[in-house]
Parts: sequence; structure tokens; C-alpha cells
Amino acid sequence: MPLYQTSFNRVAIIGGGKMGEAILAGLLRARTGPTATLLPEHLTVVNPGLERRAYLQETYSVPCIERVAQLEACDLVVLAVKPQVMPEVLSELANCSWLAQAYVLSIAAGISTATIEAALPSGAKVVRAMPNTPLTVGHGITAVCAGSRASANDAHVAQELFEALGEAVVVEESQMDAVTAVSGSGPAYVAAFIEAMTQAGEELGLDASVAEKLATATVEGTAVLLRETGQGAIQTRLDVCSPGGTTLAALNAMENAGYSKSIMAGVHAAAARSKELSQ
Repeated sequence: MPLYQTSFNRVAIIGGGKMGEAILAGLLRARTGPTATLLPEHLTVVNPGLERRAYLQETYSVPCIERVAQLEACDLVVLAVKPQVMPEVLSELANCSWLAQAYVLSIAAGISTATIEAALPSGAKVVRAMPNTPLTVGHGITAVCAGSRASANDAHVAQELFEALGEAVVVEESQMDAVTAVSGSGPAYVAAFIEAMTQAGEELGLDASVAEKLATATVEGTAVLLRETGQGAIQTRLDVCSPGGTTLAALNAMENAGYSKSIMAGVHAAAARSKELSQ
């Protein structure tokens, strides 16, 4: 059973880029949870680009405006802008007194809830989320954490919102750098793995498109296998390894080349950089 007793009647999404659009589509698609009753006219998208506003309005039938100052009172505000744009947006939102009773959800990487809370009218509940790019195709994983004015219940509301776009978990804000390093940046690691597999396939005589299709489908299928069987990565790896076989030969060669250590080094580097950016 859900832990919340919350529903939203008026929603603003500030930022109409790919992530903003994915969230918009997910909110409109949801049939359960806190946005189940939303209709397109209950949402407003704020985006400075005229062409993008026209596209979103035509595609989703939602009202679109150019600036935050044009917003009317909403009970949910989604901050879907890039971190470098956030100071300007927060400056404009500081003048919106109605935010004192609003729920504010930020997906901006590296911007702490404390920073957002300090810029907004006192009383605004702030929840931070770290989604990843598969969110745009309904297969994202998002971690959410509550700010000092928000409760555990508020964090679960955000979790439910993002479950319309894939999966979602609740974490402590102190864990957000690790989340960024594992899942936020993770799609790039997986894409790099597919690139390397494709290149190796080409070197072994496969057509590039065939090699990429084989690699991509293998990654996708393995992820589904782990999720649906629940057997975990270690057992899945062991199931493919026959004594003296091709898979063990490959894994041994990879380990000798530093495979696992290089991945762990990369994840740690991403976490360290995320921490630097949030200071």
C-alpha cells in the first residue's frame, strides 16, 4: 500500500528538454498515485525556446509559457533544468510566495536540497531526484531524497511519481554522489561497453551493424534475466562459465587487462567529481 495521502492538482515543469518532456509524459500516463487525475490543462511547462514550447503544446496539449514569472500557483513544481541554469530559475522562484505551500522536485545534478531551500520561500517542501537517461524511454532508475523541510512521506511521493517512468528508490542525500556515479552516469559506461564489444566483433569479421545489434541485445537481455529471475549478477555470470570454455577465457583476459578495477576506478572518479560539483 502507498505510504502517502497526496495528490496534485496543478503542476509546473520548469525546463522542457528531454528529461522535462519524459517527466511530462510520465505524469500524463500515470493511472495510479499522486498524479493519476491530472489532465493536460492541469500542467504548465516553462521553457524559453519558442520552437520547443510549440512542439510540447502540440504534442501533449499542455499550456507552455516562456518565463517563471508568468506561473500561477501550483502545488507541484518540477525543476528540470541544467545545473548551470538553476541559479537564475531559483532567483525567479524566490518571488513566488505561493511556493511556501508547494512541493518542489528537483532533478538538477549536484544541486543540494539545502541550496534550493535557501532560495525559496520558507515552507516549500524540497525533494531531490537523480534519474538517468533511460527515463526518456520509460526504463529509467531514479533515486530520490528528502530535504530538511520534507518528510519520508514526501520522498515516497516522489518515488511513486518516478515509478511511472521506470523504477525508483529512496536514499539519503549523503548517498546521492554514489547514485550519480552508479546509475546517473551508468548509461555511458554501458554504452562504452557496447562500443567495445562492437569494435571487437568488427575485428573478428562481423558487419558493424550486426555486431552492435548482438552486443546491445545481449546487454538488454542480461538485464532482463537478472531482474526477472532475481538470481543476481554473480550467479548469472557463473551460469555462462563452463570450465575451460570460451567465457572463462574471455573473463580471464579481461581481468588481466584490469577490467573490474577500471570500472570501479571510473565509478569512484564520478562520485568524487559529483561531490566537487555540489560544493
